[in-house]
Amino acid sequence: MADEEVELLHPELTAIRDWQSFSSLSTYIRCPLQYMFRYVEGIKTPPAIAMARGSAGHKGLETNYKQKITTRKDLPVDTVLDAVRDTFTQIEPLIQDWEDQKPGQVKDNVIKRVRKYQEDFAPDIQPVECEKEFILNIGKHKMKLYRDLKDENNTIRDSKFSDKARSQSQTDNDLQGTIYTFVDSTPNFAFDCVTTNGVKTTVGKRTQQQWDQLVNIYIPRIIRNIEMSTENGNFMPCDPASWAHTPKFCGYWNICPAGGLNTNKVVVDMGQLTPDEHIKFDSLF
Repeated sequence: MADEEVELLHPELTAIRDWQSFSSLSTYIRCPLQYMFRYVEGIKTPPAIAMARGSAGHKGLETNYKQKITTRKDLPVDTVLDAVRDTFTQIEPLIQDWEDQKPGQVKDNVIKRVRKYQEDFAPDIQPVECEKEFILNIGKHKMKLYRDLKDENNTIRDSKFSDKARSQSQTDNDLQGTIYTFVDSTPNFAFDCVTTNGVKTTVGKRTQQQWDQLVNIYIPRIIRNIEMSTENGNFMPCDPASWAHTPKFCGYWNICPAGGLNTNKVVVDMGQLTPDEHIKFDSLF
């Protein structure tokens, strides 16, 4: 890394952000270089299959739960699935790598997951909020948050369109869950993993100690590290042994000096998506 140079072609984008999201914090934790590419240089990568599946699935769940807050009734399954299909159709042209899968197979897979969710799981959930936005003030910093769901049993729920349930340890210590529950001191947090065979739920509980560490130590330190990296231009790569350090999971692999780039100079430029695709992408995520 010592002989490699990173040239930023858009220095006007390097100002320190006055607010953060969970996505930006988790990106920096995962790989500071990814944070630089995405949030300092402003480079957006095309959505992956997992994002397409998750976004389409979430739109179906959101369509049902937003109206259920007041009606207390689920929409017909076909109405929910129409929302899934429409969202997937919008995202499909943006995906560049289908990982040896056909678009129709991916769409059918997420439809099967949501159908199973709506038939077996949704009837037992009564939401009191859905996709609600919060602005969390931590010192001089602000975080913008969107919570998937809060039910009438006072549990914050986060749906994941994955095949493997989260472990108890993952659920108890998940940073996103700790942030979401801190907002209104709701201790219960649940991961609902939406699979083709049904929903696998893991429930955890937050403590006052976790919340205190979050707002007094953990997040302020992360944000300060982001500020220091942005001020001095020093964004370290992630651990080479990390799952994130692979072409499959890093959208910046081909332009990263610690990744697939074979030259000694990284030229960071906008253009992985066309202007029209940027607008379409921003409207979806």
